Amino acid sequence: MQDSERAETVMLTLGQAARHCGVSKGTISKAIASGKLSATRREDGSWAIDGAELARYLDVNGHRFRSETGFE
Repeated sequence: MQDSERAETVMLTLGQAARHCGVSKGTISKAIASGKLSATRREDGSWAIDGAELARYLDVNGHRFRSETGFE
């Protein structure tokens, strides 16, 4: 795959991921801690969550993004 064909990666903070899913930050944090959701720890200690990984997690767990996020 060429660079021009790659989809742009959307990285979300813990708060952004929670808002997109309609859940609390604690819910997302627990999913990360349990290993059910992959995330990367940034140098400042915050989490970076790949949008595609969040969509995969939600799909596997029977959840859906809220329609107003545009991530459906």
